[in-house]
Amino acid sequence: MITLLSLFGYQDLNEINALKVVSTTLANGIAFIIFVVNGQVVWRYCLLAMVTCAIGGYTSARFARMIPQPVLRGLVIFIGFSMAAWFFWANR
Repeated sequence: MITLLSLFGYQDLNEINALKVVSTTLANGIAFIIFVVNGQVVWRYCLLAMVTCAIGGYTSARFARMIPQPVLRGLVIFIGFSMAAWFFWANR
């Protein structure tokens, strides 16, 4: 998502991250509604995940604003490539 928004011309990484959060929140919200309507939600796990994700999202966004954008961009690229390499290696 970050790469796609960058290709569409967005340069500010904080703005890109905000747009990513909004789009994934909407997508996950729609999936959540579908699961609730179908009665497939195990609430004790869901509520715990919701609280921890909210805390993690808020704190990571706050820390991301403190890091210089070139460093943050490099970190995002490094993590993305590392995850891709791990998944390719683990599923060979």
